[in-house]
Amino acid sequence: MNHKTILLILFIGLFIHGKGQSNETISLDKEKKNSIFFAPYNFVSDIINPSIQIGYERMLSDKYAIQVEGAYIMTNFMFPLMELTVGDKLPYTSNGFKIRAEFKYFVSSHEHYKTYLSCELFYLKNKSYTSDYFNVSDTSFTYSSDAHFDDGAYWEDFINDKQKYGLNLKFGMKFFLGKWFFIEPHVGIGIAYRISKQYDRENLNDPLLFKLLSFGNRPGAMIIPNFPINVKLGVRF
Repeated sequence: MNHKTILLILFIGLFIHGKGQSNETISLDKEKKNSIFFAPYNFVSDIINPSIQIGYERMLSDKYAIQVEGAYIMTNFMFPLMELTVGDKLPYTSNGFKIRAEFKYFVSSHEHYKTYLSCELFYLKNKSYTSDYFNVSDTSFTYSSDAHFDDGAYWEDFINDKQKYGLNLKFGMKFFLGKWFFIEPHVGIGIAYRISKQYDRENLNDPLLFKLLSFGNRPGAMIIPNFPINVKLGVRF
């Protein structure tokens, strides 16, 4: 093989390689890399921690993306007109936030939708003013007139200060609505470490009467399962 043939082969190889890179760059440039979104489902899906949740996503390539979200927990959203009426009227209130960071891998891409798997880290903080039933653990304890007794148990207003750290694995689909908009449902499974403290209680030794129904108010540190489900509405740019 002479030098001219070798040079011709090298030239053709470089041309094909450069052409491939150019086409790849054009393809990536056409893909809208940024998205902002809103999760209206959080208003009604999370009764204990209803929130306004917004986020931002950045495509790193046609296969990978990173996403961050922040949420403000509504002070008094679910029960502004539905006051709990046992003794005195008590509106449920809360104060807190949520933050999430997510890494996505897009399994498949189609003209009108994409499917993905993702790993998400999250943190929640909520200090709520709520009520619940408690059993009397010490009959010699002197309770105030604010405790509303009923068959050996009592209803009490108190503060529940809760933090939750966790990891979720999720599956989702991103449906494109025209050129700019999208809707993105997802489901998942995860694990969380929850720390919950109660304040302004009559007797902190008294246990909750309904252990299962009152799980959200259970004090202490514990590892619990987490089942994320949501639908997001967003715009690409």
